Amino acid sequence: MWPAREDRRWVGTPEFMAREQLEHSRHVGAQIEATHSLASFGTGTAIAALAERLSDARTFHRVRAAAASALGELISPADDFAALHALARYVRRQHCDGTGLLLPLQFVPLDAADEDELVGRLGHYLTLRAVVEAIGRARDGQGHTPAAALSLLHELLDASSNAANPCDEGFLLGSLVEAVGAARPRGGGAAAAGADADGGRAGEAGEAGDGDAAQSVGRHVAAVTAHVRRLLALDVIRPSHGKVLTCSCLRALVQLETAWALPPSWALYLGYDADVDAPPSVRLEAARCLLSLALEPTLRAPSAGEASRPAGAPRPGDPALALALQLDEARAHAPLERLGLWRALCSLLEAAEEAEAAEALAARARVEADGESVAAAAASSPGALACERAAFATPGDSAAAASRQRLWQLVTAGSEARVGPHPS
Repeated sequence: MWPAREDRRWVGTPEFMAREQLEHSRHVGAQIEATHSLASFGTGTAIAALAERLSDARTFHRVRAAAASALGELISPADDFAALHALARYVRRQHCDGTGLLLPLQFVPLDAADEDELVGRLGHYLTLRAVVEAIGRARDGQGHTPAAALSLLHELLDASSNAANPCDEGFLLGSLVEAVGAARPRGGGAAAAGADADGGRAGEAGEAGDGDAAQSVGRHVAAVTAHVRRLLALDVIRPSHGKVLTCSCLRALVQLETAWALPPSWALYLGYDADVDAPPSVRLEAARCLLSLALEPTLRAPSAGEASRPAGAPRPGDPALALALQLDEARAHAPLERLGLWRALCSLLEAAEEAEAAEALAARARVEADGESVAAAAASSPGALACERAAFATPGDSAAAASRQRLWQLVTAGSEARVGPHPS
């Protein structure tokens, strides 16, 4: 009998059996299950087996994508980022020329390609997308993106070209911009993101090492913001399928603004939310961005610059529930969009609850280290979830009452198509 392990990805198979299953099984489901099992082992042999399957062009592309995802879960500073180096080697070997420059994906026209060639090129495309997403999840012990992962993601985004490709690359570009937007380079925090491109302010603020880190963060934020603006314009000229590229750009931009305390792009999100010609997915993503900014604690304070906010943006100190009700009323003609809007708010509140729980654990650790009072720390900076709970439970508040009624309708009936318009 094998000893039990706490990792939920482990299905009871020893590592050597998972490696054999991944290499010799003819069943795609069994191979994918083997990648999940190997992701629970942080050994060099597990990483080597996954890297070999990733590089094998004869392997079905879904198995290769699962191997890339498993390698992304195994990225760790404990083994000097061996899994990250395996992913980077795959990109360099499969998608670079002899000099190391990245090549654009070459898709032959659909009417000129035989079936095997078309499937092979599609598999390379889907595998590269999985590799990009795995590299984007790379973090070191302090939660920062390793420099090798960040530079490769920027290089992939800089070298992306669709000039020789008649097929749409919107999903790949979307994965790239989301991965770069979610990256967390090592630097000086939110203040570093606003530093000039030459790092003048950052270099004067502290030591040389801190200045270099701040310059790196400033360059990263400036580059990602420029890419987002460029790809948003590109998706207007040459729309991707379902405007998926626009959704990814909005998601990446709001991640930058909330992570580095950048000035929010209220007008941009409000414009996409009010665009009746945009697909519902774009309008819902814009609404999710607005709700995410409304839940950001740094933007709830009255000093956040109320005069600079356009009409329709939440005022400093207003709860996100009031904004959600405003966005809900603008979707009276689309009951499924209203359902998606409130589901987005609930998911954001769940994420805020998890973040506040993690912050509470960190505060408790500070208490043990420095003797700081947990109650004093919590009272000094109340979280977004506590503010929303207080607003939701305020007696006599019209927005809170309307929000409760709307949520109850969605819980009991699912959409307005069955219950009719709710009373104002």
